[in-house]
Amino acid sequence: MKKKNIGNVVLEKTVQWLDDYFKGNKPLIKDLPIKFKGTEFQLKVWNELLKIPYGSTISYKELGKIIFGEKNISSQAIGRAVSKNKLLVIVPCHRVIGSKGDLVGYAGGIDRKKYLLDHEK
Repeated sequence: MKKKNIGNVVLEKTVQWLDDYFKGNKPLIKDLPIKFKGTEFQLKVWNELLKIPYGSTISYKELGKIIFGEKNISSQAIGRAVSKNKLLVIVPCHRVIGSKGDLVGYAGGIDRKKYLLDHEK
């Protein structure tokens, strides 16, 4: 009897999702069986990242206001939470930019951030 490896199902779905994305499609995160692990603050930020539409951007400051309202949450705190995201393309932290529209803070490198944003246009 052959053992079923659950990890392979997740991997296969992730590969399919990435394939669809890089073919120019707009796959949905709900199609992936992913569970996030992080602090409550990080989870709030990551879940909001999932709401940023393909081809759109938002500043760290705007993201903080959407999540926490008028509370004084620093852009740096939002940036730190974004930087802890390990699913760089799937959880679209590349869509978060500086308040002046500059491409800042991407773990994959600014050149890749630019590529992903251009790819989504």
